Amino acid sequence: MASEIAGVFTEDRLVQVEASEFTATDILPADICFLGCSAPNSPAFAEFERVLQGINLAGRYGGLFTEDAPEAIAWLRKICNDSDLALSPEAMSYSDIKNLGEWAKKISSGK
Repeated sequence: MASEIAGVFTEDRLVQVEASEFTATDILPADICFLGCSAPNSPAFAEFERVLQGINLAGRYGGLFTEDAPEAIAWLRKICNDSDLALSPEAMSYSDIKNLGEWAKKISSGK
């Protein structure tokens, strides 16, 4: 799904990072963040979760996506809470991928 989201923003600079390879410097310059996982409490997200506890992403928009695991979305929302990232209330799941482009553009415009 991350590749599909990246395809929506063809005129923008995008960085796609696996959670296990994430470093704090990956998220600092981001204007918009799309975060996805297939299951909650993944050890691959340990560094990501640690960074989100001490970073301020106020004024930046974000969207969450999953392959169809609502519990993963709930967990991502929880770990993003302290960062002040303005998360869309609507998350994207693989079962609704036909609406992915519209969803991603809406998030990028702050809606």
